[in-house]
Amino acid sequence: MSCCLSSRTETCPEPNAFLASKGRHDEARELAQRYSIDAWREPVMALEKSKSGSTGSPSGLRFLFAPGYKIATIMFPLITFFGLLVSYGMNTWIPQMLRSSGYDLGSALTFLLAFNIGSGFGMLVITGLADRPGSRPVISVSFVFGALAVSALTLQPAQALVFGLVLLIGFCASSTTGAYGFVGVFYPAAARGTALGLVVGLGRLGGVCGPILTGMIMSSALGADWAFYAFAFAEWLPQCWCRWFRGRTRPLPTRTCLWRSHGTCVITTVPDAIEPTPKSCKSYVH
Repeated sequence: MSCCLSSRTETCPEPNAFLASKGRHDEARELAQRYSIDAWREPVMALEKSKSGSTGSPSGLRFLFAPGYKIATIMFPLITFFGLLVSYGMNTWIPQMLRSSGYDLGSALTFLLAFNIGSGFGMLVITGLADRPGSRPVISVSFVFGALAVSALTLQPAQALVFGLVLLIGFCASSTTGAYGFVGVFYPAAARGTALGLVVGLGRLGGVCGPILTGMIMSSALGADWAFYAFAFAEWLPQCWCRWFRGRTRPLPTRTCLWRSHGTCVITTVPDAIEPTPKSCKSYVH
């Protein structure tokens, strides 16, 4: 399997922004022409910037704390932290939690299966929906429904209803995957990899803390109900933080430019501070 995957990855082209940053301009230009990447797209803008030797925008870790990105750099790891806290905590402790609530062991193991089935479907559906109405509303709504479903488990409903609730909880817990895609949309190419690495790395700590904190609650006198309340609170917090991103998909100012590409003039809007305007772009509106 690994040999097959490695042979397939050799045929995958490198991103234009990466090729441009390494000075491989001819390869980047050929790739843009092969896949019909328009001149005003961000990969080609990165190529033009690299060729013209433009400097003036931060890159890497410094970009994450540039004006307009500081709060997002704090918010994204927190969202993924609490999302993975719920996902890993529930996945580890849900059989014991439901047994403590009065359900038999066989049913509790079935609920664990339902949680993982819901997680699998959630990764496909939530990430697909995020491409249409946008990542922020999809992630926010998913966390809200997840919090409500976890809270409903404290009412000790019928077994069939519990199966549906656990399926929904697993589905909504996959909204963390959508947050990873949101990071790629929010940050420009110059800082996208660094931002995603930071969010995944710090958020993964939630997967470590989730089972530990759940075990502490379960071993105390609080019981399973308070573990459910803790999970509901952990699901509710991220959707509050997602509200901060409303209208902030690209927080930095933009400018309208007239591009000249292959004899064709194209009017487009490009980020002002993210990608400096290359020589082939004449700014006429600020």
